[in-house]
Amino acid sequence: MPTIQTLSGAAEFSYTGSCAEGFYLEYTGRPFVSSDLIDQILQMFNGQEILGGFNVSNPSGFGLWLQENTEFTPRHGSHIAAVMVHEGRIGFRQEGKRIYLQFKA
Repeated sequence: MPTIQTLSGAAEFSYTGSCAEGFYLEYTGRPFVSSDLIDQILQMFNGQEILGGFNVSNPSGFGLWLQENTEFTPRHGSHIAAVMVHEGRIGFRQEGKRIYLQFKA
C-alpha cells in the first residue's frame, strides 16, 4: 500500500490497488476509483494541460470536471491526480500555488 502526498505536498495518504485495476483511497469512506474512470479521464483530457482546480469552494479545471461528471469532489481529485502521477499516467507542474496536470497525447 503506497503512501504518497497530494501534488501540493499538503497532505499524505495511502491507496490500495492501481490505476490499471482501480484503487481505494485509504481515508474516511474509503472511496473506490475505478479503472474505467481513470480511462475516461485519460481520454477526456488527452494531450492537454489543465488546471488541477482542487479548491472545494471554488473548483475549476480537473476538480470542477470531477464534481460535475462523477460522484467525486475536487478534494478527491487532488488524491486521484496524485495517484495518477505516482503511477506515471500523467505529469504535473506547479506554478506558485497552482497545479497543472499534463495529459500525454
